Amino acid sequence: SRLYIHFNEFEKALENVNAAIKLNPKSAELYDLRGSFYIELERYDNAINDAKTAIALDSTYLQAYYGLILAYMSADKHNEAFKAINETIKLKPPYIDMLYGFRANIFLLRNQYKEAIEDCNASIKINSHNAAVYYIRGESYLALKEYKKAIEDFDMAIELDPDNIDKVKQEAIEYKQKAYEALTEMEGK
Repeated sequence: SRLYIHFNEFEKALENVNAAIKLNPKSAELYDLRGSFYIELERYDNAINDAKTAIALDSTYLQAYYGLILAYMSADKHNEAFKAINETIKLKPPYIDMLYGFRANIFLLRNQYKEAIEDCNASIKINSHNAAVYYIRGESYLALKEYKKAIEDFDMAIELDPDNIDKVKQEAIEYKQKAYEALTEMEGK
């Protein structure tokens, strides 16, 4: 299954992991793996069910919680993702900085900008190299009309990810321009 993934052969990977599950139906790791394939195939309800099965089989298998959150986020089920993130944060997994980033993104979508900034700050305190978190915080500052802070965060997002995520980088540049324009307009009054 894992080899087929490297060749983007998700259906063949799925066939193989299904065979493995038949041989070992109590493996949380196999259900989690199949759930990740379902996400790639945009079969989100199946991914959610597999993540829940993996968690039921082994509540200490932290990767399954991450899979559940990704499945909810991919399916645009933000309320469910929010609940799953909150529960997973209580477990203090090693990827907690990413959880704060995910939750910040949901706060941003809900127009809860101060909460988004708080979660971005928590994420940055743990890992200061995640461009997406600076981007989310920059958007939040922009919405709150804290333009200088927004510009700083957009600059940091671009600096941390100069070659990657062209769409995010382009949006950061556009938001930065809007922030500069708003700042110039405010100073002119």
